[in-house]
Amino acid sequence: MNKKKILGTLAMSLALMWYATATVRADPALHGRWVSDDGGVELRFNNGHIEFWESESSMMRGTYTTSANMITIHFTEFYGGFLSILFEASGIPMDFPSSWFTQSKVITTVENGLEDMGIPSAMIPDVLDLFSEVFGQFFSAGTGTYEVSGNTLTLTLFGYTETFTRI
Repeated sequence: MNKKKILGTLAMSLALMWYATATVRADPALHGRWVSDDGGVELRFNNGHIEFWESESSMMRGTYTTSANMITIHFTEFYGGFLSILFEASGIPMDFPSSWFTQSKVITTVENGLEDMGIPSAMIPDVLDLFSEVFGQFFSAGTGTYEVSGNTLTLTLFGYTETFTRI
């Protein structure tokens, strides 16, 4: 392969990488920390990354993109303490360590927990399938609307509208 062709391929690759990163749309008006009007929820937006906090504890994190006044949020990781609360509220006492969990890591932890609870091994695949179907929705992207007016953010997502104030 000649030198000119190699340089051309390299230039094309760099241009495509730049285009791929430049097209992630994150409205700079969202950047920063926002607290819900009731004070219980905090959202932290940072150039395409989002964290969801409640009662001063990190719960979920993921990515977001914006276009016009539309926002798509995709939570990709859940914090162990939050997962423990979710499971206990569902009647399944399961203790998750204080670390971040992807969907596959949650499923592996649940599988091990079911074994520790004495669930017959023949039933575990069926339980995991049901669990994956229900819990997988938490890892699905959601699209809604948002509006920033001064220090106020109005966000409608997953059928709920909430107002936040920049802090």
